[in-house]
Amino acid sequence: MNGGVRPIAEELQSLLPDDMSPADLFAILGPPTFTDIAEEAAAFYQIDVAQLVYDQLSRNAKTKPALVRNVVCFLAREMTELSHEWIAGKLGYLDHTSVFHNHKRIARRAAHDELLRDDLDILARRIFDRVMRRWDKPTCH
Repeated sequence: MNGGVRPIAEELQSLLPDDMSPADLFAILGPPTFTDIAEEAAAFYQIDVAQLVYDQLSRNAKTKPALVRNVVCFLAREMTELSHEWIAGKLGYLDHTSVFHNHKRIARRAAHDELLRDDLDILARRIFDRVMRRWDKPTCH
């Protein structure tokens, strides 16, 4: 990312011990899942997760779910290795280009929108915390 947007990896690094990177953590615990990202974003923006799926019949790009979908696309691309095609399928888009453009749109907007940058930082922390809770769960033997 560029344009003054703080990279998600940098945000996560500030939460880890000095000798551990986000990649190290995700190698141990696994990266966030799409479900982690979608559920945290929906809860943060106070919408139902089902509203994240794009409805071809009521295409209104100015709705709150549209912004949240864009944020989910951005975070899914930044925090996972999921393909554009896979993300597009989960969100009900016709093809992968919507994910590409939504990621680009959020990166560009966050470069000058402090509130959106704050939202992305808070969501990154919430998603990170969710991944960390996996560490805290006892394992069955």
